[in-house]
Amino acid sequence: MKMKIAASIAGGVLLSGMAAPPAQAEGSRTSYISWWIQGHESNRWWDGSSDTWDTAVELSNCETEGHFSWVSLSLWRDISSAPDRSYGGYTNDCGRTAWGDVAAGTYYFKVDSFREGEHFSAKPVNIYW
Repeated sequence: MKMKIAASIAGGVLLSGMAAPPAQAEGSRTSYISWWIQGHESNRWWDGSSDTWDTAVELSNCETEGHFSWVSLSLWRDISSAPDRSYGGYTNDCGRTAWGDVAAGTYYFKVDSFREGEHFSAKPVNIYW
């Protein structure tokens, strides 16, 4: 009988651990991109760096006037008293681009370039920090 109770308790502990929600990003926002030209900047957001999640931009339903193939995105830290700091650019084929866990600060991303067409759109656009 004692073994049954111990097994029940152990099973309950295991199940409650499995039911725990995953860790959450410090913040997120869902937005959209509507016919941006190359060089267009997103709205800013504050990352307090209170977690270890990657700062990331996730695109869906991407399109240009031509055949969409890729878009190049870069992450920037907005620094009021100096030039903004680039965290680098990555090619995104309408999915997720991550820059890692960045220091506390105000950030934005920029559409650097894309293949074919003069304008780029995506909806939804999920931003995680």
